[in-house]
Amino acid sequence: MVNLFDFLAPKAADPFADFASRFGISQDQATRAMAAMMPAFAMAMQRRAPTPADFVAMFDPSAQSRQDPLQLFFGSRELAERVADQTAAFAGLSSSIMHRMMPAVAAALATSLGKAADETTLGRFYPSAARRARDERTARAAEESGEALGGMISAMLGISRGKPEPEPEPEPEKSAVDRNMEALAEIMHTGREAQEEHLRNLQDIFSKMMGGR
Repeated sequence: MVNLFDFLAPKAADPFADFASRFGISQDQATRAMAAMMPAFAMAMQRRAPTPADFVAMFDPSAQSRQDPLQLFFGSRELAERVADQTAAFAGLSSSIMHRMMPAVAAALATSLGKAADETTLGRFYPSAARRARDERTARAAEESGEALGGMISAMLGISRGKPEPEPEPEPEKSAVDRNMEALAEIMHTGREAQEEHLRNLQDIFSKMMGGR
């Protein structure tokens, strides 16, 4: 499962302490601020990078160098500002701090995601697409090994090979927003109702600012 916190900094670093020092706030405040932001960044990625190809294009280092990090995720500065106001209110911080922090967090995420845009990472963000790719590779391998031909010959001779046991249905996947909301809940210890209200407010902002997409 994907948690955007994993991409904020190298494993040996402490992004919360780093951002606290950079913006003159406590580590607890920095943690709350970033926890409130993560569902918004996840939501932005779901809208702007719905496929693995979109992900690769979005976080291509050459494209990043030509685009403001906030616009990379949110498309417009106005949307980013609305998101910053909402996350500030939820985290209990001033809007001015959140408006300063969000570009730095966006830049850190974009850089990290750009470096991690390999098959393993894409599989974590797009598990359904990864399963389809694995199934296609398995099918091609089976054909190359002659199993497909053997099945055809058996059918021609009237030999029953039996039906394979159906694979169990996979459990419904949690979205990136859901996963980051879970991380937010663990860090901020807010009630479920407050978390859901924050998510609804973010969804409403995205829908209004991005034409309901």
